[in-house]
Amino acid sequence: MLLRQGTAEVNNKILLESIKSDIQLQLKELGVTTSGINVEMNSKNISLNIGIRCLSRRLRQLQFNAN
Repeated sequence: MLLRQGTAEVNNKILLESIKSDIQLQLKELGVTTSGINVEMNSKNISLNIGIRCLSRRLRQLQFNAN
């Protein structure tokens, strides 16, 4: 049981890193500079916290939640 749980946690981390990488790449292709992307996942949803550098050089935090 513990081995399965550990494997699931590793798979979840790999999935989250893949999501993060894909988002950074797509935003970069659009010319958007990100200052950081935090991705968290629990049993019910995935939460993204994306820092975006705007033309005014101020940092805005956008949070997206998906069920």
